[in-house]
Amino acid sequence: LHVLSPPEHAQADSRFGFLGRGVLVFPDGGRIIAWGSEDRATIWDAATGRAACELAGHVAPISSVAVFPGGDRIVTGGLDRKAIVWNASTCEALYEVVDASWMLEVAVVSSGDRFATLSSNGRAAVWDAATGRRLQELVDPELANHGLASGIHAFPTDDRIVTYAVGQAVIWDASTGKALRRLRGLDSVYSCAVSPNGYLLVMCGRDQVTVWDLASGARLQRHRTAAVPRPPNACPVDIGSANGLAH
Repeated sequence: LHVLSPPEHAQADSRFGFLGRGVLVFPDGGRIIAWGSEDRATIWDAATGRAACELAGHVAPISSVAVFPGGDRIVTGGLDRKAIVWNASTCEALYEVVDASWMLEVAVVSSGDRFATLSSNGRAAVWDAATGRRLQELVDPELANHGLASGIHAFPTDDRIVTYAVGQAVIWDASTGKALRRLRGLDSVYSCAVSPNGYLLVMCGRDQVTVWDLASGARLQRHRTAAVPRPPNACPVDIGSANGLAH
């Protein structure tokens, strides 16, 4: 229906071409946010295909974007070590938080009152969405300070967060910062998804996909796939219904 072309002044940074380049649809379906390997993102009207406004505030490429449940705010993470929270209607920056290394991934907790970030040093943090105050630091001793971070994902049902990298995933309680469970079983993890009811986790690796029962920690299925010799986030997984059907 529409071709969404980036603004003429958008400049991709070839050094980070494997990062970013994503599209998200707002919860109400009326808007789309898209970003590439540059330092800004654009919000588009889904009905007309017109650019509504632009998020310009990072000084290095944006690596990740998440929309708050109500669709009123957005959080972006960038290679300038910043996460910025924006007003989704005006594209005005509300505040920013800074970490010690690149912000690789951002995720919004299901309640919408907190968001989480994952940095390139393997450390994750949980922030108060109203004030930007750091509430928790999620430090996995096996990954922290080794640059072994791939991504972070918020559960759709509760306060849990999953971080993943190098063949494993860790489930965290975002309220307490406590690690609840560790799942192993892949040589790498490129992406993951949680079922809408919060019961199942799917992890996608270089050449296999595994399905896990989160209550017991048991691996339910393993499927071999064509090898995916690509960087993190290049193997998208989606669980489309409560029956756990993965695509």
